[in-house]
Parts: sequence; structure tokens; C-alpha cells
Amino acid sequence: MHISAMDAKELIKAAGGCVRLAEICGLKSHTTPLRWKTVPVAHLRAIEAALGIPRHVMRPDIFDVPSGAGVAT
Repeated sequence: MHISAMDAKELIKAAGGCVRLAEICGLKSHTTPLRWKTVPVAHLRAIEAALGIPRHVMRPDIFDVPSGAGVAT
């Protein structure tokens, strides 16, 4: 089964907008997240801490679901 990564639009919405997401990531420009195809690895930790979205949800291509988290079948 292939799990798709969270796209930038979903992440921007979860953050409450481009400005908020840019602030969370320490970016100078609020338009930077609009250009993301996937969330850059450098920003995963900050987003996870601020929004509570696990890194394996944002980037399943890199991070596996933690053991014990379970996957619905």
C-alpha cells in the first residue's frame, strides 16, 4: 500500500495560513511554502512540534509509521 505525503495546501490549511507556516519554519517569506511540492525535511521537526502533525504523515516517503501506532486495515 502506498501512502501519499501531505501536500503543501493541506499543511498550509492546518497551520492557519502561509504566514503562520512560514513563522513556524523560521522563513523570511510567507510565499515559500506555496512553492513546496513536499515538506522539506529541515522543517519537519518545527512543524511537528508546533502543529502536532507527525513527520511520518507529512513525509511517509522518508519516515515509517512508528511501531505501536497501528494502521487501520
